[in-house]
Amino acid sequence: GNAAGGRSSGQTGWYVEGKYTISPGLYGAARYGRIDFSKVDDGAGNRLCWDDPIQRWEYGVGYHFRDGVIGKLIRQDVRVTHDFHTRGTASEHFHAIQLSISF
Repeated sequence: GNAAGGRSSGQTGWYVEGKYTISPGLYGAARYGRIDFSKVDDGAGNRLCWDDPIQRWEYGVGYHFRDGVIGKLIRQDVRVTHDFHTRGTASEHFHAIQLSISF
């Protein structure tokens, strides 16, 4: 979309993930992802990011009980670095237990 000053706003996002088999049926996995936003003119001559950068770690363990049945214990950490004026950082942490059944 177009931001202030008619310039196009953009973002760059990426992630990397890995999975390791601990024993038959049991595995550990982790993922790191990041989104960075381009800078736009704020109308007062300053160039600021149009949204706050976001980093996310997700990691956990999973177990294949049988074909089509997987259990997972997961933790996700999200960190948002607020604009350059306040230099603040907010973090959130989530935990989850998941049972997936496919048929």
